[in-house]
Amino acid sequence: MLHFSKGQKYVQNTSSRPFIILIAVLCTLTGFARAFDNADIEKFYKLSVKEQGDIIINYINSNRCDSAVLYSNIQVNILSKKQTLTKDECLACCAALNFMGQVYTNDYNNYQLSAKYLLKSKQLAKKYGLKFQYTEAVYNIAILNATRNNLENDYAYNPDLIMSLKDSFRVFYNFFSSAQNNNGITSLHSSIGNLIYLAIKYDKIKDILKEVQLYRGMKVPSAVNTPFSHALCKVVDCWQKKQFEEAMDFLKPSSVCLNKMNTNDSIIHQHVIEFVKYYILMKCDHIKEAETQLLWLQKESERYNMTFELLEVLNMLQLHYEQQGDNAKARKYELLYYKTKDEFMGRCMLAKVDEAALDLKLEESNEQMRELNYKHRTQGMVLWGVVIIAVLLATILVGLYVNYRKTKRTNRLLYEKSVAMLNAGTKPAVAATESVSDLNADGPTQADRELMEKITEVMENSPEIYDDSFSLQRLTELVGVNIKYVSRAINTCRQCNFKVLLNEYRIKEACRRLMDNDTYGSYTIESIGNSVGFASRSNFTTVFKNVVGITPATFQKMHRKPQ
Repeated sequence: MLHFSKGQKYVQNTSSRPFIILIAVLCTLTGFARAFDNADIEKFYKLSVKEQGDIIINYINSNRCDSAVLYSNIQVNILSKKQTLTKDECLACCAALNFMGQVYTNDYNNYQLSAKYLLKSKQLAKKYGLKFQYTEAVYNIAILNATRNNLENDYAYNPDLIMSLKDSFRVFYNFFSSAQNNNGITSLHSSIGNLIYLAIKYDKIKDILKEVQLYRGMKVPSAVNTPFSHALCKVVDCWQKKQFEEAMDFLKPSSVCLNKMNTNDSIIHQHVIEFVKYYILMKCDHIKEAETQLLWLQKESERYNMTFELLEVLNMLQLHYEQQGDNAKARKYELLYYKTKDEFMGRCMLAKVDEAALDLKLEESNEQMRELNYKHRTQGMVLWGVVIIAVLLATILVGLYVNYRKTKRTNRLLYEKSVAMLNAGTKPAVAATESVSDLNADGPTQADRELMEKITEVMENSPEIYDDSFSLQRLTELVGVNIKYVSRAINTCRQCNFKVLLNEYRIKEACRRLMDNDTYGSYTIESIGNSVGFASRSNFTTVFKNVVGITPATFQKMHRKPQ
């Protein structure tokens, strides 16, 4: 019983949109906003990508799937008309396409339309370099193909089934092994969970051992379905050792922690666990218990109206009774399976009717927007154009002036603080240092302090530190101590690493030279940076700002024109 992971349906754009908000407020004060009262669809067109995503998510959370699909379609329709998309727009478009693909697989059973949306999401994500969205699309396509294969082949074993899921897991593995964040990590756990379930179902555990090993070796944050996936991994271990009785212990509620999931996911994962229990019971020759397990699954699938899961159970019951030689019951469940399947496929055809109705509603909304745009072009264009421009200009000017005064005061305080520290002979404060080694956990020893005094003497008196080739190795040669102890002394005594320490002294000297108009007055910023060991102006500026708080150009300007 394969299941989709919820994943990352929509990416919220947290960037401010003051101009859009301002226009919306002005429109609300005029007849422009009256069109919003005519239909929610008209209002939806006017919202930002983030606001559109919020509406879709609200529909999803309130189980209004049809409305969520409608507005996802509208959002994709809006964005598809653009030549190029911003990152936020592309994220929203991929999320909408991915969501519709899942819905048309799970709810509408329209696999052709589902494939269309998922392939479009994959193509768009690849074009714009959105690695996670590409990974999610690949996984959902694998689930879709497996679902279609099960229906077409009546759940018979197909090597392509496991291979497809193995490939999608590898895509997840490659992504999360190098990703900067772990958004959508539940998809990784669901991927390995589905793979293990299929391997157990078809007794192909040996085919997935590498993937299970890779998954266990990954260092990723936990998610709500982590205990579920880890429990299945432990079942794999027992399956290899033929310790089937012991495997049942790892499928207890306390091991899989389904109570942390939402209701829908909890039911789906519980069904997976019960399916796995059946195959374990069969391995233990507990035939009667296995039969009871399947009959319970049949009732639960009917209770929650889980037709696809019910089909799998009926298919398993048919095979179960065939293996036991009970042809009458096998025939009974075979007929029930095909009857249920016919009803299931009939609903797939009805989905096309829903699709036609949805297309009609979309066309009506497009027509409404064309009329609305025409009215906007012909009513109050000049008057409100002047008002909006005037308000925007005033807002921009006020914002620029306030920001300028604030920045100027902040820069002046940072400059005066840096000059005061230079005059006092202390080092500038570092805004944000890099991570410090765990070697300083117990504090500096007396040997560390003595060694730090030697290091400080070199850093303060040796002109070599301003050479761009100066390194930690060279520092150790100058103080005559092993590199390990030099690093420890710096970490424990100064709570930073060698690179940060070197930059402090270089920036300190750079400040002196920026203030020395007699000697360095004709030097450019880049020349001064080069003279203290920085290879480029951009690198010098970045490090200088991190240490002092302002750019070297601002620092020099304030020194030459004190207030």
